[in-house]
Amino acid sequence: MEGRGQGGRFGRATEVWLGCFLACTIAAGEVEAQATEAQAPSTQAAEATATPGYSEAIGEAIGHYSAGRWQQAQEAFARAHALQPSARTYRGLGLSAFYLDEFAAAREAFEQALADTRKPLPDEQRRELAELMQACARETGRVELRVAPPSARVELDGVGTERRVLFLDRGRHVLAVSAEGHVSERTTLTIAGGEERSLELALATLEHPAPVPAAIEPATPTEPVAESTGAYSSHTASADSSKAGGGLMFTWIAAAAVPVFAGVATAVWLTGKAEHKRIEDQCVLDGCNGPEATHRFNNSSLGAHETWTNVSLAASGVALVAASVLFVIESRVLSGSEVELSATGSGAALHARF
Repeated sequence: MEGRGQGGRFGRATEVWLGCFLACTIAAGEVEAQATEAQAPSTQAAEATATPGYSEAIGEAIGHYSAGRWQQAQEAFARAHALQPSARTYRGLGLSAFYLDEFAAAREAFEQALADTRKPLPDEQRRELAELMQACARETGRVELRVAPPSARVELDGVGTERRVLFLDRGRHVLAVSAEGHVSERTTLTIAGGEERSLELALATLEHPAPVPAAIEPATPTEPVAESTGAYSSHTASADSSKAGGGLMFTWIAAAAVPVFAGVATAVWLTGKAEHKRIEDQCVLDGCNGPEATHRFNNSSLGAHETWTNVSLAASGVALVAASVLFVIESRVLSGSEVELSATGSGAALHARF
């Protein structure tokens, strides 16, 4: 889509083009009239009270606008608006944006120009802007945004904004909302043109916010305290160190050993079975008798294969039992219970207090 200053074609329907052309022609005449009015003796007193630099910026903006240099006019109007905002500077920004085919920016500026009470526009100019806003509305969408919490940060297409009423050009736009202690949200808006909608985004609070350090209570006689590190009981320190070490770390190590040893046992057994088959086949080829076959089996490595298979299976069973015991111990430690493992002459005993 090309602007008027870039070939005289908007690329939209004929009636939109004609309406915008007539409205903007009248608007251009009004802007040029402002230039003449600014130079008239009757306005010298008002210009004397203007913010320093404002008159120069307005004069530059009108000069660029009259020459069809829309980008430079927009930049100059923006400088004047930053120095002394009013309905007139909003109007200049909107007209410049309109000729640059920035219809969302133009529509927003026109709405501000009609609402601003500083240097209000005369009725004729207000009617002109209303017509231009209708043309812009067909090319844009208006989204009224409501966010919770109100202090949430809003980003539109990666750029932060404080606005809660968004004017968007046709196409896809990415809206991201975030706030401290809340779950961020990201959504895509597809604007077809002409729509107005409301969008409410309420951020959910985080389920597990960062813990606040608690005051350390004085030690009691039943809770030994390390003099240099503060008041932590023995079972609390155990729980903290277990958590710092990865929770059920030893349980997972023992559990991982179960399939490892089982796999070793399976591999050794399969190797032994293959060796047994090889000896049998060789005996058939050689025509050896029973004693000779027994001798060959006894002198082979089948005995070692059988031994290692049994050892690996036993180790897998021990690892399984160890994983079960460690799971009980580490789970109780993590929950703050006291666990004691003691050895006796006839075995081991596990004691827990909850």
